[in-house]
Amino acid sequence: MYLRIRGVYFNTTICVHAPTEEKDEVQKDDFYEDLERIYTEAPKHDIKVVMGDFNAKVGKELGLAPNVGYIASMKK
Repeated sequence: MYLRIRGVYFNTTICVHAPTEEKDEVQKDDFYEDLERIYTEAPKHDIKVVMGDFNAKVGKELGLAPNVGYIASMKK
């Protein structure tokens, strides 16, 4: 997903959630090819910000529950 914001300068913000190391090489290559395509398609004079989780992993981390709390640990 990306967002282009007009201010004094144009800002293009690209938000990503990359595949984890557990995914196959094809999925990871596709992700980085898409990221490169979106980045290069943004106008050259824009300020570009790429943010997100470049090693995203979603799931329960019950061992961290005392540190991150009830909601963040996704405990029911």
